[in-house]
Amino acid sequence: MTQEQYVLELPPELTAKTEDPAFEFDLLFDESGTSGRFINNQTEDKYIFRTFTLPLVTESFTSTSGDIFFKNADVSQIILVYDPLQPPQILKDYEQYQQIQLYKMSRGAYPTGDVSPHGLTPPSKWAPLQLYPQFPVRPKFSKPVPVSETTLGATEDVKEDTNKTKVQQQLDDLQAKLLQQKEKLFQLEKSRDRARADGNLVDENEIVALQAEIEKTQSNIDKNLKLL
Repeated sequence: MTQEQYVLELPPELTAKTEDPAFEFDLLFDESGTSGRFINNQTEDKYIFRTFTLPLVTESFTSTSGDIFFKNADVSQIILVYDPLQPPQILKDYEQYQQIQLYKMSRGAYPTGDVSPHGLTPPSKWAPLQLYPQFPVRPKFSKPVPVSETTLGATEDVKEDTNKTKVQQQLDDLQAKLLQQKEKLFQLEKSRDRARADGNLVDENEIVALQAEIEKTQSNIDKNLKLL
């Protein structure tokens, strides 16, 4: 039997509170489904949280005897709880990672996905940049094709090359669109976090709608890649 598990990272002042058996908490997700407020029964409700997908999956095991272990789950999510007035270093690294992603996409590299910039252990720091190759989606070269009106095979090659050129153009347009969408989402999330830090209400509708558009664009990119 498998379980759904996640890693919960708390700031030092909350970590000490968890030793109290009476300590209880709840996660109130906002409309984006990736962040929200951290509510607990021992401190004021000033903490917020954000979920990240881990670049590496961690397997969870349990044992009743110490000899035989049973796998519980593949842990692929981390929930980071923090004080908005004292953001942790990983959030700053995440912003830097997104800037690197935007730069590499502008140079023709395929995006590696929206994941945490670090894994759970020191060797997995900046794991996404080490795991995924940052090569262009398609090499920029063209193969000479002999054109002959009397050769059917050559004519078919020309048609196939023309279709690939159209698909490549669509792929380039979609990647440029995805780049713009990710940049806009990055700015909206920064504005949201600043508003939360000031204690203001935040409308998540625009972020949620933009995330849906990004997923649709990414799906279209994947479809075009299969045609190449």
